[in-house]
Amino acid sequence: MSRLNEEMQLVPPSTLTVIAVCFVVYGCQTVFDLPLQTFTLCPQRIVKHWEVYRILTHAFFHANFLHIALNMLSAFAISSSVEKRVGTFYHLLSTFLSIVMIPMVYIGISLLFLAMGNNDLYLQHAVGFSGVLFHMLVLDVTSSSQSRSLFGMVEVPPLFYPFALLLVLQLILPNISFYGHLSGILTGFLHSAGCFDGILITDERRLQTMEEWPVVNVLTRSPSFVPPINLRTPLGPSISSAVEPIMSFWTRTVRRFRQRAVATESVGEEWSGLPTEDVPSQEFV
Repeated sequence: MSRLNEEMQLVPPSTLTVIAVCFVVYGCQTVFDLPLQTFTLCPQRIVKHWEVYRILTHAFFHANFLHIALNMLSAFAISSSVEKRVGTFYHLLSTFLSIVMIPMVYIGISLLFLAMGNNDLYLQHAVGFSGVLFHMLVLDVTSSSQSRSLFGMVEVPPLFYPFALLLVLQLILPNISFYGHLSGILTGFLHSAGCFDGILITDERRLQTMEEWPVVNVLTRSPSFVPPINLRTPLGPSISSAVEPIMSFWTRTVRRFRQRAVATESVGEEWSGLPTEDVPSQEFV
């Protein structure tokens, strides 16, 4: 038990608060047998029936114990890492922003599909904290130019890592919400690009002043409290690190075929370039 207490004390207070709230909500959901579909993220219920409370509730409710256990274990790793880098109070504000903005992106995607005649996503119900975790994952990977290991099998450039993880998880667990996670990724990139700087408080002095408010004293008194640090997360280094291996591969390929062209010309043969049949067309979505 003491070992568990030691581990919990190492978790930053904002992350610990989120985990605690999710477990409390799941406990109420189980004890009182709350109807899950009443609290899910459903674009049709929000847009047509103005059930806007779903924007907040969907993140804290989970389908079953395995669902919440996996999400909270991920929060323990991903959310803690981000909080230790940006600070407790800024992380708390970012989490709230994420909970609100992810449904906006999700609804926008569903309305786009609806305009094209597909209402599946518009009527679909999504629930869980994992969209926010993908948002946090983007904040984490865009803070560094180091490549990430995908389940220890392959190294992935940081900018592509959230998308690679999304695809792999979708293959392993086909019932998870692809567009819910994608909305989290897109929201994370918007955040990293500075699109929310006008909404979030990024001035360290203002954050330090707000941390003195009595309502947040419970966070500041925690031994694992993190003051605001390194609030900007520019995408420049990550973009460069992601594009660099692609450009390097392309340069080597072009150089190889140029050498091949010179070799064939030297023996009187004509080389007209890379044959189209060797390069199958691909569609990226």
